[in-house]
Formats: sequence, structure tokens, C-alpha cells
Amino acid sequence: MDEILKPPVDFREQIREFVTTNCKGKDFSTYKKPNRRYIANDVILPTSISETVEALVAAGDMSLSIGDHERRIIIGATAKAAMDIMPEAMHVLYWDTEVAGAEVYEQDELDEIEARTKPCGGGGTDPRCIPAYLRQEQIKPNATIVATDGYVCDWGEWDHPVLWVIINNKDCVPPVGKYVHVSSGDLMT
Repeated sequence: MDEILKPPVDFREQIREFVTTNCKGKDFSTYKKPNRRYIANDVILPTSISETVEALVAAGDMSLSIGDHERRIIIGATAKAAMDIMPEAMHVLYWDTEVAGAEVYEQDELDEIEARTKPCGGGGTDPRCIPAYLRQEQIKPNATIVATDGYVCDWGEWDHPVLWVIINNKDCVPPVGKYVHVSSGDLMT
């Protein structure tokens, strides 16, 4: 009955939608798509749009409770979302209780993420290390996508949009950011 009432959500589409929604820039204006906020008042104003996104972060949980297959699929889906929006830089972080590995891919390298990435780590689970690392390294992302099983001690404080891709833990509801639940079975497709 749950499958009928709550059909499975395509997490890849959720990631793409999150990135697209939260990474809109305002480099220039266009009348091709009028600003909807003013149309009800019979005022036509341009919409601010952008062709570029400065930085996107994908942070993969490398704790022992996450399997390598799940991490690879999540990184692949995130790489696809990056290809959809084409950020100037894609920061791929691997973390457990600290950021154990960090990789940066420039815009012309986004298609190489899956082939070149080197996951590392393997301990507990403390996502507070991600925003701390971003502040320490002075990385100011437009958005962060965090893949985890949701068994964490503290979710941390974030100063930018965050999407939690929670694997095999439907009871987990993060108190910060948006989230999408994914099962290992969904990752096979």
C-alpha cells in the first residue's frame, strides 16, 4: 500500500532540481521570461538570470556504514547534476568525522569526475566537519549535496543551501536543509 500512496522519488531528478533552484545567478536580465512577481499587477519586468554558477559541493559520507556502490552512484548522480548546471568549480569532499579527502574539478573537467575521483575515509559520522572545512578553506558554494545514511550525532550549522541524500533510513529527517530518501534498490537503476 505504501508503494501506491508514496511512489518512489527519482533522487537524481531531486538533485538536479535542487541544484538548479539554488544556484540561480543574477548576471543579467531578460524580458524573454518576465518576472512573475509583478505580472499580477500588470507590470512587466525582466527576470534576472545567469549562465554560470561559481561553486557546487558534493560531500560523500565515507563512514563504515555506507557501501562503496552507494557512494559511487551518488557521486555519479551529482556529477550529472553538475553537468546540467556547469558550475565553474565542483568540490567533491569525502568525510567521516573530518574531511578526509577533497577534490576540485574545473568546468572543463566535470565529465571526468566519476573516472578520477578517489574516495577515502572510513570512521564515524559527523557532518559538522563539512561546513567547518568550507569556512576554513574559504570555499563559498552556491549549494552543497551531502550523501549519508543519516546516522549522525549533529547536523551542523549551514550558511548556504544543503540537500541531504539519505540512504536506507526513511525515519531520518534532518533539521536543516532539504532532504530526499533513497534506498539501495533505487541506486541500482
